[in-house]
Amino acid sequence: MNNLLCSVFLLAVTTLILIDADCSTYPDVKNAYFNKDDNCVDVSVTCNEGFNMKQLISCIDGEWKYQEPYCEPQDMTDCDYKYTNDTIVHTGYPKNLFSVKQTECNERCNTDTQCSTFVVTDIRCVLYSPPVIAVLFNPIDGNYLNQCISNCSETKECLMFNYRPGGAVFCLLYNVTLDDLSDGDTIRSNEFLVAEKTCQ
Repeated sequence: MNNLLCSVFLLAVTTLILIDADCSTYPDVKNAYFNKDDNCVDVSVTCNEGFNMKQLISCIDGEWKYQEPYCEPQDMTDCDYKYTNDTIVHTGYPKNLFSVKQTECNERCNTDTQCSTFVVTDIRCVLYSPPVIAVLFNPIDGNYLNQCISNCSETKECLMFNYRPGGAVFCLLYNVTLDDLSDGDTIRSNEFLVAEKTCQ
């Protein structure tokens, strides 16, 4: 039984206390904030409003091993959107491959560790990297905003989307919020807007 491996999800709704020997690194926990102790005693990680903390622990050879915690969106039964005008997200820039068909584009994305999703247009295959999780092209009803809202609302991982009202040809869905991005990841542009999902 020494090789028994069991995994358990622990749900900590509020805060997790971390202890780090040299206070030099902290886990990359998205949708959370850190309360750092100046004396290097402990650090608390608290999920943002609308998120629950989970942590995977494994029992290996009779000893518990802990993985980094993460903040998961709560059940999104009642969600709304907070809009930020004149903003374009410049992270997850796409890689364009010309004269590549659907099957090959799919294979390229599956073998590229930086590819999270892809789309195929008339002339090219476009590979996107995280934090992009989906790209929507050519909405059925011609209303990009409705399609973006609908797809983001139905996708648990989607926390915000970026699109260009009116003349847009696509809508990008992300698994991060503006607070998770660095200063250089967004720029001002009067043609675009960002919508962040807020759930109660």
